[in-house]
Amino acid sequence: MGFHYGTNSIPGFVAELAAELAATDDFTMHDDQVPSGYCLKYKDQNLYMLIETVTNGEYGGSSYIYPNTYYAKFAGVGVRFSTGWNIETHAPADTIRRWALAPLFCENGNPSGARMGVDSSFQFNYWVDKYGFQGIVQNPYSENQSSGAFFSCEFLPDATKEFADGYTNIMAYTKRNYAYWANGVCKPPAGSTAYYYHALRPFGLAETGDTNIVESALRAAFRSAGNSKIYFEFPTYENELTNWMTPIAQTRRWFFVQESGGMSLNDVVSWLDPDNITVHKYFITAATCPDSAAKVVVAIPYENAFQY
Repeated sequence: MGFHYGTNSIPGFVAELAAELAATDDFTMHDDQVPSGYCLKYKDQNLYMLIETVTNGEYGGSSYIYPNTYYAKFAGVGVRFSTGWNIETHAPADTIRRWALAPLFCENGNPSGARMGVDSSFQFNYWVDKYGFQGIVQNPYSENQSSGAFFSCEFLPDATKEFADGYTNIMAYTKRNYAYWANGVCKPPAGSTAYYYHALRPFGLAETGDTNIVESALRAAFRSAGNSKIYFEFPTYENELTNWMTPIAQTRRWFFVQESGGMSLNDVVSWLDPDNITVHKYFITAATCPDSAAKVVVAIPYENAFQY
């Protein structure tokens, strides 16, 4: 548990992340015989999370990330949340929702799965503990429509929610640095169990766009030219995806950073939590890929992550 920085293959990252979560008190390894990954049981809410490698056509015709006439699919890392698990078939059961944790290669049809094996390496910078994980993957390959990705999945205590909304306490969110397939245009059917989403509140809200489940008016962090202090906002998770008028919880574990805001990649910045008189350190990193100069620059936990 803690901060990770280094290269890994997609299957290697999937195995490492699953093992780190299983080492906490809140998760147990439920099934390590899944061909594509690992199933964990989240004990607090008695649900299952399958973390897996998603390859070309792995889910047949159902792994569309933006299904309409484009039939865009992705290869990368996916997560399936479910209320049940079939131990005989090693597959989710009952109610199922899917999250595109790291959609690294997208294509109108079938993306190449050639980079999903152990011989291809990606840069992963991330934090993991019992409250979930936040991080980035940098994609060095230019194949199909390649992208890097920022990902965050938080398992929040009940007390952090503004009101009882009937959903689980999971806030799953992904933002790519290169969105070739138009966000919010190619939408899967509401409540679909077959399609992947960028933002997910299982087993309720699901959004294909990169921003709608997070308050859209955020200002990315910057360093003041006057006093050299860093000014930032922790994102707010929303339960209403149009006007952002129903905040449900606010993270303390990550925030966006302005690329030209006076800070550099790999900087470590500190925040003094006034409520607990505790210093939390964050690592500035970015999701990147060779197909675009755009970056998703974020600050993720580095040392002494906020404890809800």
